Amino acid sequence: MTYYYKRVNADGKVIMIGTQSSPVAPNKIGNEAITEEEYNALVDEIKSQAANVQDYVNRVRAGDITLEDVPSDYRPEIEVIINAPAPEEPNNPYGIPNEKYEEI
Repeated sequence: MTYYYKRVNADGKVIMIGTQSSPVAPNKIGNEAITEEEYNALVDEIKSQAANVQDYVNRVRAGDITLEDVPSDYRPEIEVIINAPAPEEPNNPYGIPNEKYEEI
């Protein structure tokens, strides 16, 4: 049987969801048992949030909007993504990370 849980912080904000094979016991770190329906609703909410974030990132990078145009509840996450260094592209015929290629 699958058991579903969420972990909430001191402010009551959900910070993690998951499944496990044993019953969920409420504890000091904030785990709470939830139903499969509640779990699925949280998964949908997370997916929607991720899609919105990616849309805003794409629009800022394309120059369609500025970071200031992004709603304030999304802005910190968008700013981190926009300001992160671009990953280094592999420059070898195998497409593996350059460090690994140099080791070989």
